[in-house]
Amino acid sequence: MSIAAWAFAGLVVATLVTGYLGLREFVHDESSPTAIDGHFFDLVYYDLQLFVLGADPLQNNSAELPLLLQIARFLAPAVTIYALIGTVLLIFAKRMRAYIRRHRNGHVVVVGGTQIAETILANLLAARKAARGAPWRASRRRMGKAEVKAARRPVAHDVDGTAESLIAAGIAGASVVYAAVDETADGAANVAVALAARSVPRKEPRLLFPRRVRKLRVYAHVGDPKLRVALRARRLGLRDDEYLHLDFFNVEELAAERLLKEDGPKIGDATHVLIAGLGVFGQAVLVELARQRRLHAPAGAPLLEVTLIEKPARPGVGPTEADHLVRSLRERNPAIDATCVLQLLPEVPADVPAGGQPCPDRVYVCYEDENLALKTALSQTYLWHTHPQALVVRLNRMARHSEAFQTQAEKNQKQRWRLLDDLDGRLRLIGVADLGCQP
Repeated sequence: MSIAAWAFAGLVVATLVTGYLGLREFVHDESSPTAIDGHFFDLVYYDLQLFVLGADPLQNNSAELPLLLQIARFLAPAVTIYALIGTVLLIFAKRMRAYIRRHRNGHVVVVGGTQIAETILANLLAARKAARGAPWRASRRRMGKAEVKAARRPVAHDVDGTAESLIAAGIAGASVVYAAVDETADGAANVAVALAARSVPRKEPRLLFPRRVRKLRVYAHVGDPKLRVALRARRLGLRDDEYLHLDFFNVEELAAERLLKEDGPKIGDATHVLIAGLGVFGQAVLVELARQRRLHAPAGAPLLEVTLIEKPARPGVGPTEADHLVRSLRERNPAIDATCVLQLLPEVPADVPAGGQPCPDRVYVCYEDENLALKTALSQTYLWHTHPQALVVRLNRMARHSEAFQTQAEKNQKQRWRLLDDLDGRLRLIGVADLGCQP
C-alpha cells in the first residue's frame, strides 16, 4: 500500500474511534436532557451514520456536543467526500491518462518492442531521472541548457507503430520519435512508422499564445548500412519538410563510432590493430579506425598495420567474398588507404610467428555470432598480448556476461564476488545495443 492509502486508513480509524467515544459520552450524559440508552451496537450504528452526514441522536438536537463528537462529525463527511472523489478518479483514471498522453507536447516517443527500442527507452528514462533529480543549475553546468531540457522531456512507449497507436501516444505534439519496430536489414517497418507519423496532423498554434508548430524529428533504424546511406540520400534529395525531419540510423555503426572515439588517442599511438569479423560492426570499426588514426596519429607516423580476420564463404580459386568486401570499403572510404595497411587472413594466428608480424596493440573481436566472438577472445592466446582493456569483444544479447568478469580495479580492492577473470585487465566486453542506443 502507498503512503496515501495508509494515511486514509488511519484517518478512517481515527474518525471511528473519536465518533464512538464522543457518542458514548453524549448519549450517556444523564445531566443532559438528550440522554438516551445506548448499547454498544447502537453506538457503532450511530458512529457509521456520521459518514452519511447524520446520526439519529444528533437530529433535531441543540444540546452542546462533546469535543470528540464535534471532531468526528466533521472528519466523517470529509472522509466520505475524499472516498467519493477517489472512486470517481479511479473509474475515469484510464481515460484521463489516455487524454493526457494524447494531448501533451514536447515529449519523446519510442516505437517498437525490440531490444533496440527497449534499450533506447531505458536510456531515455535513466537520463530523465538523473536530470530531474539534480538541481537545475548543477545540471546546466554539467550538460548545458539545451541538453537539460532534452533530458527532462517526458517519454512515451508505443509497441505497434500504427497511426492509431501513434495518435494515442501523442504524436501530434511530440518532438522526437525513435522507430525501432524491426531489426532486419531493410527496416521497412520503421520507414512505415515514419510515414504513419507524417500522416498525423501536427498541433496548430494556440490562439491566445501563438507559437510556431514544432517540427517532428523521426529517427528510423535500418540494419543495412548501405541501404541506410541510400535512404538518407533520397531523403536529402527532397525539399525541406516544414513539419518533419527524417533521418536513419544504424545501431552497429553508432556503437563503433562511440567506441573508437573513446579509443582515439590510443589508436594514434598504436602500430598494429586486429579486427576479427567483417560484419556490420566490424566494417564500421575499420572505417572509424581510419578516421581516428587520421585525427590522433602524430605527424610523420607510419601507416597503421591492420589485420582483418574473415573466413571465406567458399574457399577456392579467385577472389573471395571477403576480398570484395574489403575492396568495396576501401573505395567508399579513402581514409583507409591513407592511414592503414590492410592484411586479410582467414583465421586468427595460432601463436606469434617467429620473426613475423608483432602481436596487435588493440584487438576488436566483431563476429556477429556472439558465442564465436566470446570463444575466440577467451581461447586464442595470440590475442592476449595486448594492453589493458585492449581486447574488445562485441556482444549484444549476451552483454550481461560482462558482469561475470572481475576487473583489475576489483582485484586491487580484493573484491572476490566476480565469477571469472578478465585476462589481467585486457578483456573488455561491450554491448552493441547499450553503446549505440544512447540518445
